Amino acid sequence: MMRRILFTLIISIMAVFQTSCDEIANLVEDLSGCQQECSSNYDADATLPCTNCCEECIFGCLDSAASNYLEPDESGPFTGCDGNGTRDLASSGCCISSVYGCMNTGANNFNFLVTVAVADSCTYDEAEVTLEDGTTATVVYGCMNADACNHVESANADCNQENAAIAGSDWTQNDDCCDLTKNASCY
Repeated sequence: MMRRILFTLIISIMAVFQTSCDEIANLVEDLSGCQQECSSNYDADATLPCTNCCEECIFGCLDSAASNYLEPDESGPFTGCDGNGTRDLASSGCCISSVYGCMNTGANNFNFLVTVAVADSCTYDEAEVTLEDGTTATVVYGCMNADACNHVESANADCNQENAAIAGSDWTQNDDCCDLTKNASCY
């Protein structure tokens, strides 16, 4: 038994000293590769780690129906929420379901949870008013100031439910109900 071990040791030492540096470098290069499983150039056969050879792992939601869907582009394929590269959408914990509805803060049915605006889904205050000539009309009232976060685009009467046709030529727009805070973003 001792002879066999000694023989194996001698043969191994001779093999190492008989192998050139180029041959060892080629052997190391053949055995090394990206061992980072989430990387697009992952090498399952690599037995030695490489140095800076792995492509960047890009994590994100792969569900195109989600509001935070990240579409793959030239920067590389996304590896999913958990980094395992699967498109198992049921286990995608980072995907946010889309919520449809009204995103206009000036609307009666504004919902801050909405991620996808639905056309014509917002409702606004309406009032039956008597015009200066004595006739009646229905107006949509609300903030008419375009600089306000809660601007009501369809409003034809101001915060006091008035406009020039109702109050007359001396009417001035009332912005008391307008949110004129100058934040970076209204939503």
